[in-house]
Amino acid sequence: LLPGSTVHTDDWAAYRQLQARLPNVVADHGVVVHRYNFVDPITGVHTQHVESAWNRLKSVIKERRGVRRVDLQSFLDE
Repeated sequence: LLPGSTVHTDDWAAYRQLQARLPNVVADHGVVVHRYNFVDPITGVHTQHVESAWNRLKSVIKERRGVRRVDLQSFLDE
C-alpha cells in the first residue's frame, strides 16, 4: 500500500482496525457488510473486483501447476 491509499474490504474482524493500525498509509477505509449487501447501497463500496482478480490469478497458477517465486510479482503486476 502507498501512503494515502483508499482500501475497500468486507467486514472481517481483522480489517476493522485497519485505518487505526496503519494511520500513515490508509487514508480512507470503505467497508461493505456482506451479510446485508455485496455492494453498499450508499457508498458503492464493494470487493468484487479484487475477488475476481484473485480468482483469475489462482486459476493461472493452478493451470501452470504453480509459479516460481521470482515470477510471482510479474503475475501480480498484471
